[in-house]
Amino acid sequence: MRLKTRAQMASRRLIRELVKPLLARASEDDLIKVINILWRYSPVPKHREDFGKLVGLLKNYPSAGELTPHARRRLVETLVINPIVSAPLRKERESMGMAAPFLWAISPTNRCGLKSCVGCYDRGDFIGGEITELPFETADGAVKEFQRDLGVYNFTITGGEPREWGGSFNPAENWLLRLARGNPESSIQFYTHGVETRTDSSGDLVIEPMSPAYVAEIAKLGNLFPAISLEGGPETTNRRRGGGVRDVYGPATESMARLHQAGAVFFVSLTVFRQNLYEITSDEMIKEAIRLGAIIAWFFPWVPVAETEVEKVRKLQLTPRERRWLAHRIVEIRQTFPIFAADFWDDGSLVMDANKGNVMCMAAGRLYGHLNCRGDWEFCVFGHHATDNIHNGIGPAQAVDSDFFRLFRSKHPWSCTPGDPCPMIDHNEVIREIIQESGAKPTRPLATCVLQGPVADYLKDEYGPQYVELCRQEYGVGQ
Repeated sequence: MRLKTRAQMASRRLIRELVKPLLARASEDDLIKVINILWRYSPVPKHREDFGKLVGLLKNYPSAGELTPHARRRLVETLVINPIVSAPLRKERESMGMAAPFLWAISPTNRCGLKSCVGCYDRGDFIGGEITELPFETADGAVKEFQRDLGVYNFTITGGEPREWGGSFNPAENWLLRLARGNPESSIQFYTHGVETRTDSSGDLVIEPMSPAYVAEIAKLGNLFPAISLEGGPETTNRRRGGGVRDVYGPATESMARLHQAGAVFFVSLTVFRQNLYEITSDEMIKEAIRLGAIIAWFFPWVPVAETEVEKVRKLQLTPRERRWLAHRIVEIRQTFPIFAADFWDDGSLVMDANKGNVMCMAAGRLYGHLNCRGDWEFCVFGHHATDNIHNGIGPAQAVDSDFFRLFRSKHPWSCTPGDPCPMIDHNEVIREIIQESGAKPTRPLATCVLQGPVADYLKDEYGPQYVELCRQEYGVGQ
């Protein structure tokens, strides 16, 4: 790190420590004033954009107004103050042609008490039934290295079920809570089914809401943000997550009610299939998410990253036209309802290259990447190939600028519309080329389904071209 960068970060850390006591006494109006000042005078365009969104969230979203003062302050600390502290380091890395990711995803375990969700993207991890997870010290060390070496303070924890990492829901023993306690400057979002599972004396699966003690700890910490999965209403959610015979919706929404009552920040995660497209995006569903207290709605169109049968893919995956409909519906939701809605696959305009105007995939360290439960450094949560492993001494700084990740980033841009940035689903020939040139190996069973075989050929020869053509027509882009 350059001396100038060290000095800039040291001064910003000092300012952070001076500001913290002020935040502790600040009202909601005071917080908005602080963010507005940072928004107007920040030299980083991405920060100005993000701060503007946060001001809108605090001012306009009813669920934000029901957060505890502690929760609102922690939002400002983790999402505003800390990115400002790390900005000089990220700027230095970018000037040197190195990766400067803004967030990182970690899947520390393949444990999941449900396991039977239809079309689970991670189902290859469940084959064989063996429990695989990162030691706590490994994951905690990675988070601390990301902060120190890369200026990354935003983390997404996925799975498996993150709350089952380490094997205990007990707040005193739970590894996810321990990770948040040990890294108070980090913002940690985690995707969860929102329930606690156990097997009773007769061997039956028991599904219950998050315990009041676990909810209280989330509210106390203030830097841990659950994104609870729903598939629509009770029937649709229970059909996918409970095999149609177990109630998952009831306990999951009760967990949301408990979080809301505690004044904690939480989101809702919505996987979109052909079968639930219009239900999960309906006015009624969005109003219910707002009523339950969610601040953000993350939409994830289902993608066939662990499937071998084309007919099953045709049945589950949105058609190209349905996917474009969803992209426009998400914009409509953002403009109509007091909740921030985002589409992981189709909001390509949100991850554009500000300098060149190109739509760029987030993966391989450009904005984010993935560390899986085996320690593999994967380019994406949905991309199950890697060349390096943390257990072989490859840390975050080495991983983000590995030959594999650099090769991936060098292939940009492969799309010229905001709608089709994915090299696996939209431009399948690109991921085949990257994996072949890099020599990356599959990290779990079924990983090669998107590279070879009937599903990969369907994506490359049929789905991708049809979808890209729709995007080109929509945006008025030629061949």
